[in-house]
Amino acid sequence: MTRETLPEPPAEPESNEAGESSAGTSKPRLRNSVVALALMLGVLAGVGIQDRTRALIDRAAAAVTDLFDAIIEVQAAGATDEQLAPIRKLQRKAMWRLDYIASENSKGFPARQEAARILGESMDYSRQAIALCYKLNLNPPQATEAVAAE
Repeated sequence: MTRETLPEPPAEPESNEAGESSAGTSKPRLRNSVVALALMLGVLAGVGIQDRTRALIDRAAAAVTDLFDAIIEVQAAGATDEQLAPIRKLQRKAMWRLDYIASENSKGFPARQEAARILGESMDYSRQAIALCYKLNLNPPQATEAVAAE
């Protein structure tokens, strides 16, 4: 949500010289300004929560994508199903957490700390699985040819 889409402050009722509104009750201008400001700040705070949650979703998705790339590499290098079992377990944990937050509609509004915690776990599980892929050490070292001395 951008500033252009912020709601307009509530219109002040017309008042007579005594400061009474047309409804017959006294409504000081300051109170209306405070209410309008509170409404706008609430909307602006919501934008920040959604932006932060969206950024965390993007980071978790990037970590899961890196994990998929690492799994593809170790499979191509000859990893067995037994070697991939703990990696796939971490992959499921990471994906479940990312899918859970990405599929719910609030984008962090009711519990932004919980959404951040769950997305942090997703990134952590992805990176742990990537580390396990590196530990498999399936790429044989490249043979170097000795250069004959002249």
